[in-house]
Amino acid sequence: MVVSTAFLKHVSKVLAVGLSAYFALWACAPAASMRPPTLDLDAPHEIGLAGVATTNNGATFAPDAQLWYEQRVGKKFSVGGTLFGGATGLVGVGALGRWHAVELDRFRLGVDFEGGFLYAAVGVPMAYRLLGDWWLYTSPSAGLRMNGLARLPVGTQFGIGEHVRISVEGGVDFFNSTLAPGSSDVAFVGGLAAAVRW
Repeated sequence: MVVSTAFLKHVSKVLAVGLSAYFALWACAPAASMRPPTLDLDAPHEIGLAGVATTNNGATFAPDAQLWYEQRVGKKFSVGGTLFGGATGLVGVGALGRWHAVELDRFRLGVDFEGGFLYAAVGVPMAYRLLGDWWLYTSPSAGLRMNGLARLPVGTQFGIGEHVRISVEGGVDFFNSTLAPGSSDVAFVGGLAAAVRW
């Protein structure tokens, strides 16, 4: 069997475009979670907006934005979606799921699942209520994403009135390959988010 030169050129073009799209789209993952595990049964819906910045020792600064919706489904689960974009995550959408394993008055523990086109991650969100509507939280995670195969964020969340929540988060992404070539694989991520619950 003889393969024509035109066929080989066509296959090589398709392969080049496909591989380029794969590596470009693989980076499509939110730059941070920004969703503390504090969504209550008495206010089971949340919509939030976050601004996130990523840097590696000041060599590169990459701004990102994220919009999400989350809703409780029964007593132990919540589901939702996210729309994100920016310097490290391009533009994309993803699905969110959370199992609320432990929900005590002062402590929360769960398991997060998130994924989209060519990315997926699993996390273990934990939160501790300091007083009133003021929480400290973390959500270590690991996944298949170019902007942080492993993440270790720490944040705080507080309420303003009955429905508004403000979150401030900072952390480290390990094995982040979306920043400048030759830069460190460790990136520092910080974010500010506002969410409304009802």
